[in-house]
Amino acid sequence: MQSTDAGGLTVEETFTITVTEVTANVAPTAIDLSETSIAEDAAVGATVGTLSSTDANAGDTHTYTLVSGSGDTDNASFAINGDSLVTATTLDFETQSSYSVRVQSTDAGGLTVEETFTIDVANINEAPTAIAVSRTTIASNEAADTEIGLLSSEDPDAGDTFTYTIVPEEGATSEPFKIAEGKLVSNEVFDEAIQDLYAVRVRSEDAGGLSFEQVLEITISEPNVAPTAVALDNSTIPADAPTGTTVGLLSTTDANADDEHVYLLVSGTGSDDNASFTIEGNVLKTNVDLDSSSPTSFSIRVQSIDRYGLSTETILTLSLETTP
Repeated sequence: MQSTDAGGLTVEETFTITVTEVTANVAPTAIDLSETSIAEDAAVGATVGTLSSTDANAGDTHTYTLVSGSGDTDNASFAINGDSLVTATTLDFETQSSYSVRVQSTDAGGLTVEETFTIDVANINEAPTAIAVSRTTIASNEAADTEIGLLSSEDPDAGDTFTYTIVPEEGATSEPFKIAEGKLVSNEVFDEAIQDLYAVRVRSEDAGGLSFEQVLEITISEPNVAPTAVALDNSTIPADAPTGTTVGLLSTTDANADDEHVYLLVSGTGSDDNASFTIEGNVLKTNVDLDSSSPTSFSIRVQSIDRYGLSTETILTLSLETTP
């Protein structure tokens, strides 16, 4: 290149021109999340995974945000910190086992792509939280090895199994209770006149080895006596009663107010029509179809057995309504 001034003097210089190829910015095409599962009960702010983008522009930078749209159902449960997807709340497998979020990647030139991710919550073993026993009383003078009640546990993990043990009190030389096949059982003969309330500490250990302890109170009641009578709250059967029709509810007269009873149809005087009926729990039901051709009077014999095995039997007479 030459430069000439007004007086005709000149100077020349050589220049090298470099042509640089500039690639046009294009939008990112995909988003990846390094991990898509997280353990339940992870602390708020725990990292689920690292976000990255597929982009034809090598070296481009990307900003990530949670956005509205298809698959954004659970966006509120998460947040983005830089290029990390993190929890915004404590996740519980038993409440919800998977979450859906929608993420947007924006490149340095403002172009974007969006992607939906499913986040799975991994179930972890959690300790039981409570222990209960189905009964909390036992009568005075009952033999050792008498079943008191069935033990059960509350646990966030559905379907967990439990092993129960008695936790001895410090300095105790003997235990008034023991556990057999998941049941709380007496280990001695009790007398309410000497002591009418006991506290027993029970440990429940789940299948994963986590445990919980709770003190259960057991009341010693008055000595058990046999029930004395069985009653039925209704003795009239409706006309044309199909099999399974409820006749009435059975109850027992028993001096032990908190006793429980099992009802059976038994052989003996007055049991002539037992086969026409059945008992479910304390509900007497028909066991055959009854209609106008059926007898109008029935006799059944019912036995009531209390929880300690003492019993009474009563003959009940039933009548069938006739069709006008």
